Amino acid sequence: MPRPPQVPAPSPARPSPARPAAAPRPRVVAVLGALLLSAPLGCGAHTRVAGVVDASAAATRLIEPSGRAWRLVPTAPDDVWLRALGGCTVHVEATALGRRLRVGRWLVTDAGDGSQPYLGLLERTGHQLRLRDRQSGAVLVLEAPLDGPLAALDGQPVLVAGFLVGPNRLQVVSHRALAAP
Repeated sequence: MPRPPQVPAPSPARPSPARPAAAPRPRVVAVLGALLLSAPLGCGAHTRVAGVVDASAAATRLIEPSGRAWRLVPTAPDDVWLRALGGCTVHVEATALGRRLRVGRWLVTDAGDGSQPYLGLLERTGHQLRLRDRQSGAVLVLEAPLDGPLAALDGQPVLVAGFLVGPNRLQVVSHRALAAP
């Protein structure tokens, strides 16, 4: 019986068009794999969000006007004050990770009653109560009774609302402690 004619095998140096494309290089695969794996775990999108702080749940949340809720994850020592700002409107610069906001910077724009608040550590100096505003850096002299409930919060972080009656003098209308005394 005659043998069938033999077809020469293609040379490995020159791939034939019928072969699939060569496999990707190992370095490219490693880089692409690292990028894909780090996407859900790594840094999220930097964003700015404004809303009302909801501190009624176990975790502090920020509720946008649209109703979308974010869980706030504080990063700086004074960010724990956010927990005590329930009902206040806050603007947050943060990194979004899913439904969480890793807080970078924040600013309180409404004390819950429509007024612009001032917040910081309350200091009693002689016969004056002073507050270094966290948001503006200004030192305010507070017009409030020295034997009143505000004076009892000396050394504590507070939020005060009121109106200016002179250069850096604030007539206190309302106040709130931002940490347990």
